[in-house]
Amino acid sequence: MATGLLAGALLTEACILVPYWQKMPAKTFLRLHHKMAPSLFRYFAPLTVIGTLLPIITFIFVYSTSKASWPAWLLSAICAVCLLSFYLLFFRQANNRFSTTTDPEIAAKTLAAWAKVHMIRTLIAIVGFSAAIWGGMPI
Repeated sequence: MATGLLAGALLTEACILVPYWQKMPAKTFLRLHHKMAPSLFRYFAPLTVIGTLLPIITFIFVYSTSKASWPAWLLSAICAVCLLSFYLLFFRQANNRFSTTTDPEIAAKTLAAWAKVHMIRTLIAIVGFSAAIWGGMPI
């Protein structure tokens, strides 16, 4: 269930919030980001942690008990690790850039890159959730 919640939250962000942010003037986006960032972090951090840990734990359990669904859970676990890697390798720095810059050009360029990488992350989350369903025990 957590994997599906995370995928759904990322998809909502990609389809609703990101287009809204991109339509804003960069200065307005930066002001909004300063206000919204703590709330978004409090929302996404637990989902990301749970949505990452549960597929990995489930894969270990399923594999150690020799269940036939282990390949699906392996795929779900790989997707979960990828999602965490996206945060560590890109989103943490990009979000910090939003918090520290006042330059509208930098904000606009960072948001454009953020939106592209976020769509990739969202698709990986959907694949991970689909694999969990395929594994027979959606988490």
